[in-house]
Amino acid sequence: MPENERTLLVVFEDRLNNMLKLFNDLKHRFEDLEASVKDKDETILQAERMIATLKTDYSNLLIARRLADDKDAFQQARKRVNKLVREVDLCIALLNE
Repeated sequence: MPENERTLLVVFEDRLNNMLKLFNDLKHRFEDLEASVKDKDETILQAERMIATLKTDYSNLLIARRLADDKDAFQQARKRVNKLVREVDLCIALLNE
């Protein structure tokens, strides 16, 4: 083999080795990025589940509060009706005298 061909072969082998090294580095980086994306997707999925749970809890809280407010309004209305009934009974008692 002439010297020129050997030089070309050495340069070719060197460049091929560099390219293989770059390929392996990029392959590892790609795998790391894939793992990172997978982790981020899992985090997003957990956050979405938590948001759904919190929305449900918030909705239940609003319903419970409305019921509590209605219960208070119901108690006040009942007290008012009882007071009116007592006043009517008093008026009837006064008329009977």
